[in-house]
Amino acid sequence: MLGAFDNAILAYTTTSWTNGLIINKQSKTASRYEIKDIDGATYMFFEWKNGDYSFRHKEPWFYVLKKSDSNDYSNFKPKRILEDDVDLPFEDDEQMIGIWQSVDCVNNIEDFIPYKRNWPGDFFLTEISFDTGGALTLSMDSEKVSNPLITWTKGLVLNRFNKTASRCEIREIDGETFMFYEWKSGDYQYRGMKPSFYVLKKLDSVGDN
Repeated sequence: MLGAFDNAILAYTTTSWTNGLIINKQSKTASRYEIKDIDGATYMFFEWKNGDYSFRHKEPWFYVLKKSDSNDYSNFKPKRILEDDVDLPFEDDEQMIGIWQSVDCVNNIEDFIPYKRNWPGDFFLTEISFDTGGALTLSMDSEKVSNPLITWTKGLVLNRFNKTASRCEIREIDGETFMFYEWKSGDYQYRGMKPSFYVLKKLDSVGDN
């Protein structure tokens, strides 16, 4: 599903739709929509379930959208604003190898305070497993994703499908090891927005918490 926000650029979103509902798997919301014809024009009343709904349990309000055309945008290709250099050789880094579990999400690395969680909701990205040789597995929305087009090298996760090179900065804080992983979503690729950071804690083994 496509959408345009502050900069009015039509781009991919994290949402999909079915009859009467717009579903956002990342925010785990199902927003009702209702279509009405009023005075010769067609309007959609779209339930806006933002953070006030998800985290503060407030009633959602409605966007009112006026239909401008009936075109099929299934084959529309949004223009990518930002592309990274992903043609980089593998460089080993023993620090990265292992399992990392999400503990927070912050706008800036300096915003992270251990044991004082900044992000109030569930994590879309829950875990990353870095294997030897550059392979990795991402756990997202209860699914594990392992793809030869998504690899790692020292300090970076390279996504050759999305053409993003996401920085991974490892820091020792209060005796524990954390990774700050740049989250270069569609907002970065198609809208030119600054990426936020997932904060992941290194686990010594699969059974650790």
